Amino acid sequence: HSFKPSMAAPIEFDVTLEELREVTGSQNKLKGISNFKERILDKALDEIRENCFVDIKYDNIKQGRNVVGFRFTATNMLGTIDMEDLSPREKKLARKAVLVHKKAEGTLTGPEYDELIKLQKELEQMTLEDIVKGY
Repeated sequence: HSFKPSMAAPIEFDVTLEELREVTGSQNKLKGISNFKERILDKALDEIRENCFVDIKYDNIKQGRNVVGFRFTATNMLGTIDMEDLSPREKKLARKAVLVHKKAEGTLTGPEYDELIKLQKELEQMTLEDIVKGY
């Protein structure tokens, strides 16, 4: 989907279970849908929430009694977060997410591009110890 809506607009999209299994390499593993959701899908969505400030919810798409896919709704959380409640690392991740979105829209300025590169380098260099300390 190449359509780029406004930053606040939710995006809906469907993905088949077969596509997800192929991408995650779980075609012959975790045959039960509850195991697949718990061990793969929910973990991936939690990671996206934590690192990209995008909330993704999903509903099952069924054919009879079988789940054949998922309907996802992705919402940008940056407009709903109180930046004062975030750790320094989370603030950097949030700013990076805004700059990446501006880059995708083609509205990123030169100084913002420099800021984005700097943030990417800082975040890559953070260690687990830094994160535990709250940086």
